[in-house]
Amino acid sequence: MATLAVDTPRVFESGHDDYDRALPMVDNDIIYDGSAVGESGATGYFRPLVNGDTFAGFAIGNADNTGVGHAAGAASVNVKRKGRVILAVVGSTAVTDEGSAVFATDDNVFSLTVAGTRIGKVAKWLSGTSCIVDFDADVPAVRETISFPVGLHATKVLYNMYVASVPVRVVSLKYTPDIVQGGALTATIVKATGTATPASATTPMHTAGAIDLNATAHTVQPLTLSSTVADLALVAGERIGFVESGAMTVGSGTVTISVERI
Repeated sequence: MATLAVDTPRVFESGHDDYDRALPMVDNDIIYDGSAVGESGATGYFRPLVNGDTFAGFAIGNADNTGVGHAAGAASVNVKRKGRVILAVVGSTAVTDEGSAVFATDDNVFSLTVAGTRIGKVAKWLSGTSCIVDFDADVPAVRETISFPVGLHATKVLYNMYVASVPVRVVSLKYTPDIVQGGALTATIVKATGTATPASATTPMHTAGAIDLNATAHTVQPLTLSSTVADLALVAGERIGFVESGAMTVGSGTVTISVERI
């Protein structure tokens, strides 16, 4: 949900004039001047940034797509895609924060916490939470994909599949059965922290139990990710686990995980 309800022009450092004047908006929305703008992964149109969107820059001027004839793409928002801007960054308290990554959880809330959309880094700490942030919507995301085979086992129901070495966010999860279990059995992909045992009820990354271990062999099961973005973000040392509702004694399959560095 957007925070801004009025135009809030940002203070940018001079010498950075990277604009894109033709970003088509989502239907029936207003993007206020100064809003962090995001691209909706579901529609490809642009809106006041929602946690998990791809960062597109900061709005320059007000863009209103709520009037007569409004429709997706009927109005466009002008954005500054790259430069330096003064922002209040939650969690920033000292000069030692310079170089730290900055994340947006909506169009007007910025933080050092790895729980939102990365927009850039602290270029200079000013005072309190006020910082000059070096932002860039054109920095390509660094993604990696891993596959983890899950085989039959008489008693094993928990697997640690991935350990983050840098902050990452899960962007895709899939399960593909090789051999069906032959009876009702489900599984859940979860986030685990510290030395906690992976558990389907703790921090599932999708609807708990949505993986069908008895589904048709060789048919990919794409999983709908959790809407709680923090559940999909990992800092170095946190893990992704696989939790079965019971031991898979006949079936087998492959988990495919795609993550994006943040």
